[in-house]
Amino acid sequence: MEHYNIHFSPTGGTKKVADIICSALEGDFNEIDLCSNIEQISLGEDYMCLVSVPSYGGRKDNHLFL
Repeated sequence: MEHYNIHFSPTGGTKKVADIICSALEGDFNEIDLCSNIEQISLGEDYMCLVSVPSYGGRKDNHLFL
């Protein structure tokens, strides 16, 4: 099973939390930083992904999901 840590973290706070969660889970995580490394990937059924985005006033940034 492949593991991915996919995050959008302009100030680094969201990445810190994602890294803490990944360190508590078993396996090596491939990191995809959506702030600087936007690439197309294909994910299979047996892939595990942690996707993290910041919350601004309790809401996600809608520009991320256009």
